[in-house]
Amino acid sequence: MLFNLGIETIIRSRKLTAPPMTISAEIDFARKGKGQSLQLTIMNASSETKAACEQNGKDRAPVIFNAGWNGDRGTAFVGEIIATEIETGIDEALRLTATDATAKFLLLPVAVSYSSSVLASEVIRDIAKRSGISAVIVDLERDYLFFNFSVSTTLGKILAQLQQVTKTPYYFSQGQLTFRKKTAGVGTAVKLDYSSGLLNAQKIAKDRVKVKSIYQNRIFAGAYVQLDSADVQGNYIVDQGKHSVSSHSESITEFEAVVI
Repeated sequence: MLFNLGIETIIRSRKLTAPPMTISAEIDFARKGKGQSLQLTIMNASSETKAACEQNGKDRAPVIFNAGWNGDRGTAFVGEIIATEIETGIDEALRLTATDATAKFLLLPVAVSYSSSVLASEVIRDIAKRSGISAVIVDLERDYLFFNFSVSTTLGKILAQLQQVTKTPYYFSQGQLTFRKKTAGVGTAVKLDYSSGLLNAQKIAKDRVKVKSIYQNRIFAGAYVQLDSADVQGNYIVDQGKHSVSSHSESITEFEAVVI
């Protein structure tokens, strides 16, 4: 499988593919915190690629990272470059650091006021639209009914309040805001066993497991997985993890998940 991995990186309008290029990446993801981060290394990048990575005034360079086996490429990261570094030697390494928009979204000021009754699902969609979040999934355990709801604070604090009253966890993934009850995604779970790339799965707490597999582009914060190993079986939701992807060495996904 190693030799059938395809990598595609898009920086502004420039598309870089490996092979033939040499590209590697580490992508951290988590349901809580600041969303995804990307550490990307491109060997012997052209001067045009290096220029595309530079910030233009306040305009940071957008970056998309896609990877997958046997032509089945999926998007693992969407964000913007916040730092660049060049290491020189026999080969030159362009090292990029990028983040998604989650941290920005959570700090956005939001002021809303509803004079009549309003459902939590309506509030979620409204504040998302006001904040410039176009992709929203809302599937609540409890669609709480507010009366004369009014608040002025940051988006992060409002979302935390909505999470509490709806009894539904929320998370961001690739710019999408999701409120989803625990059992909603079981039917679409990624099935991981030894035949599909699972390398190891072990319990690290009563309701938590640690998993290692070959790179899986469908694993991200909030994804549902169905595990079948010698020590762990059942349905879980991905809490946090890391993709380590390389065009010249092994590519793996490691994550922690909690039982549904």
